[in-house]
Amino acid sequence: MSQENSGKPVLRRAVTWKIGMFMVATGILDWTYLSGPAVSMVGKWAPLAWIITVGIMAISCFIYLEMALMFKDSAGGLAMYVMEGYKKRSPIPGAISEWGYVMGWGLAVAAIATFAGYFIQFFIPEFDIVLGAIAIVVACYVLNCRGIEASGKAQSLMVPLIITTVALLIGSFGKLPVLSPDFSVVDFNQPGANHLMTFLGACYLVAWSAFALECVLTLTAEYKDPVKDTKKAVAYSAILMMLMTVAICLAMTWYLPLDVVLNDPFTPLLPLAEAVFGSAFTKIFGVLLIIGLMNGVNMCYVASSRVLFESSKLGYMPKWFMKLNEKQAPSTSLLFIMLLNSGLIISAGESPVFMVVAGSIGYFITVILSNFSIYFMRKDFPDLPRPYRVPDYMVYVSILIGIINMIFLVVGSMSYGWKNVLTGILVLLLVFPLYWYRTKVEDPKEVAQKTAANADIQTD
Repeated sequence: MSQENSGKPVLRRAVTWKIGMFMVATGILDWTYLSGPAVSMVGKWAPLAWIITVGIMAISCFIYLEMALMFKDSAGGLAMYVMEGYKKRSPIPGAISEWGYVMGWGLAVAAIATFAGYFIQFFIPEFDIVLGAIAIVVACYVLNCRGIEASGKAQSLMVPLIITTVALLIGSFGKLPVLSPDFSVVDFNQPGANHLMTFLGACYLVAWSAFALECVLTLTAEYKDPVKDTKKAVAYSAILMMLMTVAICLAMTWYLPLDVVLNDPFTPLLPLAEAVFGSAFTKIFGVLLIIGLMNGVNMCYVASSRVLFESSKLGYMPKWFMKLNEKQAPSTSLLFIMLLNSGLIISAGESPVFMVVAGSIGYFITVILSNFSIYFMRKDFPDLPRPYRVPDYMVYVSILIGIINMIFLVVGSMSYGWKNVLTGILVLLLVFPLYWYRTKVEDPKEVAQKTAANADIQTD
């Protein structure tokens, strides 16, 4: 096991920016099964929700680059920026952010595995979604325990799905008649609903995937060339996500009857594939989508486990999350995520959107705190080396984005009801028993042991 000068374990630099982009590309499935519910909420305005949310995170990521490259040997992405940016002020934002990040990515393991069950059920009607989701969660846990190289190789399986999806979109644009070309009138599908609040709710929902663009930053400590690979990963992933999210959502709104999307919001690309290329292509495409969803689960394991690992190194989580196995994978963190999501699937059943919304609350709080981190980092640590520095005005742009995200969080989450909001808050509060255990039990015990050891040495 490699060691830093501090004696703490470090992750292996073994992947390039392409793996980061492939992680983002697993969002093809998110863009599909979140576009469906978004279309059902705001009709023809769903593509605009993607444009806004992807644009916000793309700008944010170029701002985050400054902090990512300041701490290029640290994993954890957004949560790590909050832990470092606020540490002169209070440890509480750091604790909340790392757990909020784990909520957003960690609970996504259960949500995406459940979505995969819906795709399988499209072909096998009697398929048990709950048991299938648990099987996927366990299989991806085993894969991740084999190290980042194995996870990276699995992500490369996204290439056939990307090619097939692009072919489907081109075929749709070329072969099918446009059903709803008029964007001049708001076409919300809930009579009597507040249009602005509903639209913000759609933005909040799709942001769960749109904001996933930042996941490429969680691998900075594992890129072979942290500076060049991180920059490339952000740039190429932002372009890929903007083009694909908008194209997929436009295909749904232009070429699929609304009742098709409403009746089957999680798998609307399959009826679209049937209409364009027939049943044989649809079956092949469906298998690739299922593989892609499994890769999405894999991606969520990678992101959330790195945050737990890094937060343990920084003193926010119990020390057992710092453990690496012989493949230098954060095995204890991975085990925790596997058990947490298996329990969630068993308790929540076939309710993936509930898992998405509940997990988004903590995740959004992490994103908001990280929007303000750049300001505190500039103010509290002006002399730290910065391999990459954003213009000064971008610091204030980041603050403005943080305020916009606060509006998304408050208005958007409320549109899903108090049950989801309270569940998200309750899960977020679970961080404090873990944080207190580390700071009130483990750390004092370590100090006492060192004091006793020093006393023995002096006595000798």
